[in-house]
Amino acid sequence: MDPITLLLSLAGFILLALCLDFHSKTGWAKAHKLWSILLHLAIIAAGFVIMTQLMRTFDAFYVSLFGVAIGYRISGKLTDRATKRTQLKELTAQVEAALIDHAGAASVDINLDVSAYPGNVLDDRVATLVKDGYTVSTVKLHNDKTVTLKITGRRSNAK
Repeated sequence: MDPITLLLSLAGFILLALCLDFHSKTGWAKAHKLWSILLHLAIIAAGFVIMTQLMRTFDAFYVSLFGVAIGYRISGKLTDRATKRTQLKELTAQVEAALIDHAGAASVDINLDVSAYPGNVLDDRVATLVKDGYTVSTVKLHNDKTVTLKITGRRSNAK
C-alpha cells in the first residue's frame, strides 16, 4: 500500500468524522435522529467503497475504521474543551460579581453555590483566587450533592 494514499485516506476519514459529528449537533439532525444516523452510515459506507477502489478491502476497512474513530475522539475533545471554557467564563463572572459586591470592604467573606461546575473548572478558578491572595475552600454536602465555594481573606492591592 502506498504510504501517501494511506495518510491522505486516514486524514480524509478523520475530517469526515469531524464533519459528521458537528452535523449531528445541528437542529435538523436532532429533530430527525433516524435520518441523521442513516445519512451518516451512508456517507461512511460511500467513503469505504471509494477506498476499496484505491486499496485492498481489508486496508480500506481498517483505514476507514481508524480514521472515523480518531475523528470522533478529536471532536469529543474539542467539545469538552469548549464546554470547559464556557463553564469557566460563567464561574469567573459569578465570582467577579460577588467580589464586586464587596468592593469597599477591607476583607471578603463570600459563599457561592458552585454545584453545577465540574471539579476541573473549580480547580482552575480556585488556583486563580489563591494566586490573588484569597483563602478558598470548597465544601461538598453529600446529602444533597451541593458544593459551596467559600472565599475569605483580605484584598490584595497588588495585581
